Amino acid sequence: MNADLQIAHSLMRSMISRMGGEAFRVNYLGYMGTEPSTATVSRKMNGNAEWTLADVQVVQIAAGAPIIFDELMGRYLISPARKARKALSVLVQASIASKESGEALSAAMVAEDCRSLEALADARREAAEGRDAFAALVESIDARIAEIEALT
Repeated sequence: MNADLQIAHSLMRSMISRMGGEAFRVNYLGYMGTEPSTATVSRKMNGNAEWTLADVQVVQIAAGAPIIFDELMGRYLISPARKARKALSVLVQASIASKESGEALSAAMVAEDCRSLEALADARREAAEGRDAFAALVESIDARIAEIEALT
């Protein structure tokens, strides 16, 4: 299951758990004109069947807000102001980048000492994680800049 489907599934489970399965079925009936079977809802809640667009729409209408669409679209079409709210603080992200870079350096030293393919693969993986952490740090800094610029 890709990341978007995992997020949608988690949000759907959470929303339906809060509203209750019966309320979901009643809202579905009102919106779609048919009632989903208890078994179908159960399979979807357990991850054995995928949520449909109609399922998502029913939950959002019941919630009174496009929560799931906002979450998924926010991953792709995100305003600087929203990005600033969602970003980790610069200090927290710097701490993560520091930790990841330390792990990358340690793995590189081990790889150089033992010269095994496994150790080199570990070093490469750790270096990639360090690179990603520094990219996230840059994004946090950019988000903070956008947040400050929005206030001025």
